[in-house]
Amino acid sequence: MKIAIVGASSYGNMGDDTYPLVFREHFPGHELLFFNSDLPASLPDDLAMLVMGGGGLIYNSPRLPAHFRYMQFYMDAARERGIPWGFIGCGLQLRPENDGYDIAALEPWIEYLRAADFLTVRSAKCVQIISELTGHDRAVYYPDMGYLFDPIDARTQARQNRVTLVPAGNLNTNNKAVRHLIEPFLSVGYELVIMGMGADCDDKIHLDRAREAYPDAEIVRPGQPVVALSTISLSRYVITGRYHGLVFSRVAGVPFYAPADGSYKIREENLHSDTADAIGHIRVLQDVVVSLK
Repeated sequence: MKIAIVGASSYGNMGDDTYPLVFREHFPGHELLFFNSDLPASLPDDLAMLVMGGGGLIYNSPRLPAHFRYMQFYMDAARERGIPWGFIGCGLQLRPENDGYDIAALEPWIEYLRAADFLTVRSAKCVQIISELTGHDRAVYYPDMGYLFDPIDARTQARQNRVTLVPAGNLNTNNKAVRHLIEPFLSVGYELVIMGMGADCDDKIHLDRAREAYPDAEIVRPGQPVVALSTISLSRYVITGRYHGLVFSRVAGVPFYAPADGSYKIREENLHSDTADAIGHIRVLQDVVVSLK
């Protein structure tokens, strides 16, 4: 079966690059065609299904106004063809507003969230907001699909005396509070690893500054999700501003710090969830595939 999957992979973001690996692992007998969310391309005529996911694809930002139009291109194509389509393992991305989030920005998505044939998301807050926007309760929450990625049995890796920093946003070596977190580890002889898990356009400035602040630190640009997971699995502690730094730390069983005032997805992550429940996203899609045979 030919299935198109629209995500944000191939930019060098380790989280977004993880999702195609998870889909390939669980749908080995099908022809999976991956499309980039920001590079709309025509879909093949014999396509059986369209999947949006995984990751934080559901947003509408003034800074990136074309994003929704690109997503709309794919969703409209599926609707015009009458093939099943929907969201698997997606998340909202929202800016803080007062004591909540700028939910009104998602207004263009409402029609499509209502029309989707299947809809799984990665936080209970996503379910709540989609329900408020659409007036229906069809969205289902399971933990992020990144929890299903573990080709190295990460919990069995031998820990080394090192602390790993995954910078993003304000969590970087220019931040006094971040340096305050790092210094106790260095004072007892730990090595410092600074790993960029985002695209170069996001992380280059953080890594350049990190080299200046900590010239003895090991700088890692993983290139592949398995390298990022391995780097985390060898650490005794992780300080992360990246959501998938958190996810990979939980996969590896490594204690971590993620800022309470971080991104929407970090704020709304349920740290008490059973990460194995992430398989729910896959099972929903498997049911759709079976229904088409």
